[in-house]
Amino acid sequence: MYLYRRRTGQQITVMAGARLGWISGIVVFAILTMLLTIVVVMLSQPDLVQSLREQMAKMSSLSPEEVTRRIDLLRTPSSLAAVLLEAFVSYTLLTALGGAVGAKFLSRH
Repeated sequence: MYLYRRRTGQQITVMAGARLGWISGIVVFAILTMLLTIVVVMLSQPDLVQSLREQMAKMSSLSPEEVTRRIDLLRTPSSLAAVLLEAFVSYTLLTALGGAVGAKFLSRH
């Protein structure tokens, strides 16, 4: 927000804060999509899937059926699209809301 005011010479409005937050959400979503793409490519190799299944079973309190269900969630295109859509909506909305709230609180004197 400081950089915005310094570059534009204006106080940041709630709408501008929401816009900056939304842009930040888009960047975070792009990074998440790249990481998720790497995971999906890794899931195409059976030995890596088995290793991932073992690691998830060790590190969490999930049952083996739940671990298998979560891994299979990323293997079907429709569920992968649902995960990406949910991530896009949640990241962009939450960061836009954070930007708007931050601009609102910083505009008070």
